[in-house]
Amino acid sequence: MNHDDDRQIGAETTETPAPEQDSHEGTRMTRRGWFRSKRVVYPALYLTVAALIIGLMYVQTHREYAGVKPSATTPVTTVSSNTWGWPVPSTLSGMSIERGYYDRTAPGVTTTSLAKELVYFDNGYTGSTGYDFGVANSSKPFPVVAAAGGTVTDVHDSLLMGETVAISDGNGLSTIYQSLGAVKVKVGEHVAQGQAIGTSGFNAEEQSLGNHLFFEVQKDGAYVNPATVLPKTQV
Repeated sequence: MNHDDDRQIGAETTETPAPEQDSHEGTRMTRRGWFRSKRVVYPALYLTVAALIIGLMYVQTHREYAGVKPSATTPVTTVSSNTWGWPVPSTLSGMSIERGYYDRTAPGVTTTSLAKELVYFDNGYTGSTGYDFGVANSSKPFPVVAAAGGTVTDVHDSLLMGETVAISDGNGLSTIYQSLGAVKVKVGEHVAQGQAIGTSGFNAEEQSLGNHLFFEVQKDGAYVNPATVLPKTQV
């Protein structure tokens, strides 16, 4: 959920209408019914401009689930790395993180590296609140698995972000999987870490990425940098 002090970055200065509430839950909202038409690229000029923007202004979050600004990271210190895995199978060839988490407090971060974590949509820039996983130049759906075990708390089809699944560990920690093409679980079902929950797909906000998975982690409703909980090796 965007906060009152969040501001959209873009060429236009007109105020963006407030998003409508989704009919599923109060903590989830449907973003605007927009559709991206231009591919996102990162030429030197784009990175320079984006870096200047980062230095001057805040960026707003761009996903459906409520959380704090992506500049404020909530470290998860009580979760053992042994209970976590990557949300994609280790056997997949060519898998990579196509866009990372926007975190201005991360060690070694630069304006250039932050620029790569921005999403350009509806004439504005927003910071990524998770990881985008994909296989370069492949439109073939790939399996998506639970990064951590828990209970499925939500399954719905979003106009903006595609099929969505949320899994909670019952202690305030949730993993959220968006841009799915197919879902294999239902609300109330308990899933184990590594269990298949669906396949990758497409979404309207990130058309330039094509077939991919968007993965988020939240702790008590606040966005968490996935790097703080995922294993250090795989993708």
